Amino acid sequence: MVGDRANGIPARVVKIHLTYTMVSEVDRLHAERAIDLSVTKYCSVRDSLDPNLPIEWTLVLNGE
Repeated sequence: MVGDRANGIPARVVKIHLTYTMVSEVDRLHAERAIDLSVTKYCSVRDSLDPNLPIEWTLVLNGE
């Protein structure tokens, strides 16, 4: 995870980038769907953050 913070006090998080690394037989489409749901629907931490906070993610599947 990499995050950017605002300059100032409090130094709030203004952007997050998550990297998911998977070694699996699952195909890319299903892995991406699972990640998208985890970030947008099922993550209770996400619900506690500013809804306008950009959260981006990358999938590394089977060492690509």
